[in-house]
Amino acid sequence: MSKKKTPDDYEVGYGKPPKETQFQKGVSGNPKGRSKKAPDFNRELIKESQTFITVNENGRRMRISKHGVAVKQLMKHAMTGSPQGLRLYFGYYQQAFERTALSATQQSSGPKNSDNVKDYTEEELERLIWESLKEKEPKS
Repeated sequence: MSKKKTPDDYEVGYGKPPKETQFQKGVSGNPKGRSKKAPDFNRELIKESQTFITVNENGRRMRISKHGVAVKQLMKHAMTGSPQGLRLYFGYYQQAFERTALSATQQSSGPKNSDNVKDYTEEELERLIWESLKEKEPKS
């Protein structure tokens, strides 16, 4: 590596680039800035499923979230007798039923104050779920 002298007696070498190739004062070394973070799949999935689309149902145009359309399609496959659709539907239904029952038991001041859903009978759970759903309905 050659070490040449500049007019300012600046020695060029390892870690000392020539003055003319260094960043100029007032000019950023990275004008584009930091690259954006890659989109998070889970966040993008939730964001996209909350967007609305217009569908025709029984001859009427309705705006439904994409998540709602997916649930309708799952129900449609289960109703047509598709084994895979039925398996998916009952698996998701059981999970949703237990979660809803658990949140309903935590909100209610019913006869039992237990967080365990299995302590309740099917009838008690259904009653609690329907009561909690009625409370959340908008009143017209």
